[in-house]
Amino acid sequence: MHLKIVKIWPRFSTFSLRSFLPRRLLVLKFRTSAVGSIRVAILDRDGRPLDGFGLKQCPEIYGDEIARTVSWGNGGGGLAKLKVKAVRLHFMMEDADLFPIQFRAAQARGG
Repeated sequence: MHLKIVKIWPRFSTFSLRSFLPRRLLVLKFRTSAVGSIRVAILDRDGRPLDGFGLKQCPEIYGDEIARTVSWGNGGGGLAKLKVKAVRLHFMMEDADLFPIQFRAAQARGG
């Protein structure tokens, strides 16, 4: 699943997307200013943060990257343990641009 958001305005934004089927990793393409950041929460269908996947558990994401895996302080993407069929994503952004987002299968380990 790809979603393209070209520009978020004003400088501070919060928004939610709904009814995504989670895979193992949530990957973002984004750009922030030196003082900007992004945080992501995973919500249930009723808009409540799933345990361990709230905004507070998501470290601030900043910089300019084409494929950053979002983590929630649980040692990685950690979405495989979710027992829900569909989730909503809630983004809190400050002075940031968000481009395509993806749910991906786990990355293959190199040998």
